Amino acid sequence: SCTRLFTTILKTDLQKAEPNPAHLAITRLQNEYKNGTVSVVTQNVDLLHEKAGNRNVYHIHGQIDQAVCMNCGRVITTWGEVTTETVCPGCGVPAMMKPNIVFFGENLLRMNEVDALLDKCRLLIAVGTSGAVYPANTFARIAKYHGADTVELNLHTTVNNYDFDRHIVGRAGETLPVFVDELLAETSRFFDPRVSFPEKRRRRNLESEGAVSALSSRFPPRRSIPGFVRCRDSGGRVFWR
Repeated sequence: SCTRLFTTILKTDLQKAEPNPAHLAITRLQNEYKNGTVSVVTQNVDLLHEKAGNRNVYHIHGQIDQAVCMNCGRVITTWGEVTTETVCPGCGVPAMMKPNIVFFGENLLRMNEVDALLDKCRLLIAVGTSGAVYPANTFARIAKYHGADTVELNLHTTVNNYDFDRHIVGRAGETLPVFVDELLAETSRFFDPRVSFPEKRRRRNLESEGAVSALSSRFPPRRSIPGFVRCRDSGGRVFWR
């Protein structure tokens, strides 16, 4: 079938692919960033993030090196071909395995975890996405609603550019390493006791004085977002539309 041919060719090509400087810049950011945990939410089904050494990677469109049983939900790792003769090692039922990538009309993966990340996100960086595909194109708006700074790096202006505080135009392999350098330099200054950051210091003072409510009121728990409705799919996963 066309799908079988597509995934077979795709698997062959992706096994040969190597990370670019943008992937490596993320690894450096994760290793050296001092102001929180860096997570990666990707729509790509390849494993270039993992090849580059990225951690905390959430594949919302699945992974090309996996297959999933539509009968029992068992996920296996395989670069081999999945056919109608493939038997699920979990339930033993044949002809129910499919590549663990999201096809048209299927629910995205790991959205409950992504939802939790957006709740506590303080800096969202969108790299190389058009901003036209739902629901990923809502991530920046949701994070920004909860107080996050938002930055986009892209070749062109995106359709949801109004959700971002900063816009960097250019190839990700060229722009992201430079941005990471800037970000790490900024956080290094923040953690240098000789440098004063009045706003951040003011927040720390408020917290130490028990005035946490003055800050939490700025970032209330997400119960509603203007223009969005919180929904759950048949599997109990949360999404916004």
